[in-house]
Amino acid sequence: MNEHELKYMLDGAGYDACMKALCDKCKECGTERLIINYYYDTAARALHKEGITLRIRQIGDRLQGQIKRHDKGASADSNESYFEVSELPSAIRFEGRKAKLLGALVNKRTVFKADGMEFDLDAVSYLGKSDYELEIEFAEGKEAEAHAAAISLGVAFLPKRGGKFSRFLKALAKIEDSVIAPGAVSGEGDEL
Repeated sequence: MNEHELKYMLDGAGYDACMKALCDKCKECGTERLIINYYYDTAARALHKEGITLRIRQIGDRLQGQIKRHDKGASADSNESYFEVSELPSAIRFEGRKAKLLGALVNKRTVFKADGMEFDLDAVSYLGKSDYELEIEFAEGKEAEAHAAAISLGVAFLPKRGGKFSRFLKALAKIEDSVIAPGAVSGEGDEL
């Protein structure tokens, strides 16, 4: 399945303003759902480097595997395919490679529908970080209309910082490279 979407980053105030603007545009607030994305990749992050996101998405009790092949920024398109999952594995064999579970991203998504488009307003948390994003899904050939709809909300968008998986990987790299000594951080000794 081909997906056409635009993504816009927001700060906390922008998220609140966008929520209000979308509630006004749609004459009611959208439907809220909690989504957990469990990300998988090789130790060398080979899938990400190839523009592939491999994840298992959990909504309620339901798990579904997803392979998302991005066009590496050439357009707002990606190709998605799905696979069945009955339980969360520690690793997935994908195209002859072992992709291990890297961690999870929790997304509180509010979905609005207007003008033949879907507006997904996301508040995401992952690895001690939080950020906000507006995704607009649109029909093929309607990218200009989707961008105009985003601008019409009157919200200040932040510069793009990559997709959710890219942001997750940047946070993971910082964690993997960091070491703290709790006594040194708190100023207390190591006595018990």
